[in-house]
Amino acid sequence: MRKTLHLTHGAMTVALTGILLFMDRITVGFFMPFLALPLIVYGINYSMKETATVAFSNVLVAIILSGLLPTVITMAGYGFVGLAYVYAYQHNFTKKQYYLIMSVFMSIIYIVMIGFFSGYFGIDIQETIDSVANMPMASQFNPQHIKLIAYSSLPLTMIMEVFIVKVSADLVIRLLGRHRKA
Repeated sequence: MRKTLHLTHGAMTVALTGILLFMDRITVGFFMPFLALPLIVYGINYSMKETATVAFSNVLVAIILSGLLPTVITMAGYGFVGLAYVYAYQHNFTKKQYYLIMSVFMSIIYIVMIGFFSGYFGIDIQETIDSVANMPMASQFNPQHIKLIAYSSLPLTMIMEVFIVKVSADLVIRLLGRHRKA
């Protein structure tokens, strides 16, 4: 019975992730932070090994559904963030430890996405700095300040994304817990 339930919940998790992938593509990345949510919800009820299998299946679904390298990299990255959350949940980490482990994995994703595949994601920091520097109002600012703002916005975006994933996962888990008790 447990094996059948595990397979059914895993299939539903992969299907929900596929729907989120479609919605993410349609809305040009709006649902990207939520790609880890189905995996997190699955992972709080099952072992890490079973959760890793479902995370791998999510990446395969991303390959099948889109076949685009940025989508596959994004799905793999958010799968790792989801696995980090599940690991922290299963080992009763504190909030600070949750944010730390998720930030480490999210920073690795950002380094891979921006450092190696920035062309695929349409992110070129130097091009962004140049385009902002060529704006009419930019002549009032020091070019070094523009560069500093551009580079500091990346960790800020990453931290906000970690916060969104953590808070939304906590909300969904709490609401599902209430639903099960009722």
